[in-house]
Amino acid sequence: MGEEKKEHNEEPKPKNTGETKLLLLIAIAVLGRILMEPFPSVEPIIPIAVYAGLVYGADAGILVGLFSYPISNFFMLGGPFGWWTILQAAGGAISGGLAGNAKEVNTGALVTYSVIGTIIFELLLNFGDRTLLVWPFSVTHIVTNILFALLIGTSLKEK
Repeated sequence: MGEEKKEHNEEPKPKNTGETKLLLLIAIAVLGRILMEPFPSVEPIIPIAVYAGLVYGADAGILVGLFSYPISNFFMLGGPFGWWTILQAAGGAISGGLAGNAKEVNTGALVTYSVIGTIIFELLLNFGDRTLLVWPFSVTHIVTNILFALLIGTSLKEK
């Protein structure tokens, strides 16, 4: 009995790039936070987690927000771990996860969910000190995250 040998002229399909995109977003968020360290409360993690949630879904947003803070803390002056790390990771994860439920993917949604996420983040971090928002740091964080969201939002127009 002769067996037919099938020719495989098809090129191999690329592996799922979803994980690669998420790792890239985490790397950008971590690097962005490290580069912005000289400027207190200026960090792009939440808008990047929100972007991941909007574009790739709630799980992606959660992962980007959840892992970016602890990884970046290894390189920050405050040290890698403390109670704040858990709160930061939770705030980032909540921000990205909420954005995964948005009805539209556009710059307006990116800004809106970045503001909501940053306020939630600030409330989580400051609650232990019996404060809701800390002037000027919380305001700086909210305003600069709006700017980061507007900058990131330019990429949404191309998609």
